[in-house]
Amino acid sequence: MDNIDINAGGLIKSAIKFGMNKYMDHKAKKTCERVLNVQFQKLMDQGYLSVIGDGGFQLTNKALAEKIGLTAYPDVLEYMQIMNFNAEEVAVVAGTCVQIWLNKEYQPWDKRVGSAWPKSAKLAAPMRQRATDALNMWYAPNNVGAQQSFNQSMAYLVNAEAALEGDDPDAKNNILVIVTRIIGLAQMCGISEIGLKDIMEGLSMSYLFETIARALIAKMRGQHPSDVFNIGLGIQGSSENVHKNFALEAKRFKGPREVIGKYTGGRVVLNSINAEVVVRDPLSEGEKIWCMKGWAETLRRQTAKLKENAATDIHGNQLRRTKLFKVTLSIKRVDGVPLAKIKQVGPLLVTDKIWGGITGTACPCTSPDPRKKLKGKRVGKVNVIFKSLDPLNMKIVPRKSVFVLETYGDAVVHLFLSHCLTSAYVRADKECLYCAVCRAVGTGCNSILL
Repeated sequence: MDNIDINAGGLIKSAIKFGMNKYMDHKAKKTCERVLNVQFQKLMDQGYLSVIGDGGFQLTNKALAEKIGLTAYPDVLEYMQIMNFNAEEVAVVAGTCVQIWLNKEYQPWDKRVGSAWPKSAKLAAPMRQRATDALNMWYAPNNVGAQQSFNQSMAYLVNAEAALEGDDPDAKNNILVIVTRIIGLAQMCGISEIGLKDIMEGLSMSYLFETIARALIAKMRGQHPSDVFNIGLGIQGSSENVHKNFALEAKRFKGPREVIGKYTGGRVVLNSINAEVVVRDPLSEGEKIWCMKGWAETLRRQTAKLKENAATDIHGNQLRRTKLFKVTLSIKRVDGVPLAKIKQVGPLLVTDKIWGGITGTACPCTSPDPRKKLKGKRVGKVNVIFKSLDPLNMKIVPRKSVFVLETYGDAVVHLFLSHCLTSAYVRADKECLYCAVCRAVGTGCNSILL
């Protein structure tokens, strides 16, 4: 069927009428229709989607060859390259020819994880259960979670639309990859067919499914999902951590460890790391203190930036850190060896549950562009709101807005907080603020960590 003769708008309008009435009011349905129409039509025009049957789309060979589903996930792409994934492994991650049937309803995501893979996929069952447990808590009782889920998705869609509007001459070039983000999640989770409701649910619950996706990919190399995410931050190694039963659980931690200091003169002396230390087990003079490699690198990066609380990007946009959070390490013996865990960041205890979020990527800007200096603090019609980070008093991001959390140079907060927010974007070191805002909004994130 020739894409030139097909208009996505009619299919999307029909699908919204079919499956969204109980979740959306009239205005929300119209917004959803407009934004998805732009996205689907764009993907068709670019040759990434073809129409199949009545109300269906399918990834093209071009989309599979270019790994369009991983547009939002530079960490996954780089991880596969560094770990030398072969063609068969790449096909498992990004080779599923996802079909989008707008007028169909499917079982929830958690029931379908791994359904596109061979029956020998050992991780599918436990990952399905992990997703089920989380979604059961989210959707009970009375589908309240589902309605909240759709409302959150609508906020992301409204932002994406607003970024394309206004007088900004570059607005039309802003990246809009919300749909390809969900296609990528489906591929990485082994799901071959999705509906319109899946797009909305997958977007609002992306942090959960991204955790599952990264865990599945990391398992191919016997590693932890943080090994995948950290690549996107330029950090090698795992930042696995637990809050309870550390001495027991850490025996099963994957990945290398590094020496970060030693016990001397009755105290722990850390190497190029600034943190408070709590010693839980007796130490001997000269004993080395170990830490998971990913956390060790993150702690060193934070310490190196302690005196640099402000900078400007290539266009003159201010990048600031308005608050520095104390990091507390707890040292316990694991198999007889002193191992440091991240106990607390500011007021928050560190756990190891979610590995969702989007990592930034170096932008193409090589010289100052006055159009990319955020005058009036807007991109298109999206309000860019700068906020000092207060993790105990996080506000809901208004629609047509994005929060820029002033955390410049704080690698520990970047790594930790990105897993506490439902859809966070961590700006890359070589990424200007303008491009970070555009990409964050385009991928469906409304909080940016500087």
